[in-house]
Amino acid sequence: MVGERFIAQGADALTAYKLKEAVTHRLFGFELLPAPYVVAHLQMGLALRKLGAPLQGEERASVYLTNALTGWEPPPPGSPKEQIEQFPEIALEREAAEHIKQGQPILVILGNPPYNGYAGAR
Repeated sequence: MVGERFIAQGADALTAYKLKEAVTHRLFGFELLPAPYVVAHLQMGLALRKLGAPLQGEERASVYLTNALTGWEPPPPGSPKEQIEQFPEIALEREAAEHIKQGQPILVILGNPPYNGYAGAR
């Protein structure tokens, strides 16, 4: 766990802040199913609260409700964007995830393989 690493490096008054910064800006998660997505947010929030650095206001863990296998490349020019008119929050979530996937340097990717296969992935 990241918190254990911060403590091993020498815990100080900023350890909780450093952990919160890592969870909100450096560690990213992508989950396709709503229930595990909610559980991930709950667990991150509870862990940060326990360590003395609770999420406040609009702060959130960098876990996104999206397909981890898609959205890594920008769509070709002129291609229509998938619209989710009834749920604008989900569209905002997808856009935020694509911003991370396409604009942040990703060092490590961990995950489960697709259960039913995925086109082009073998």
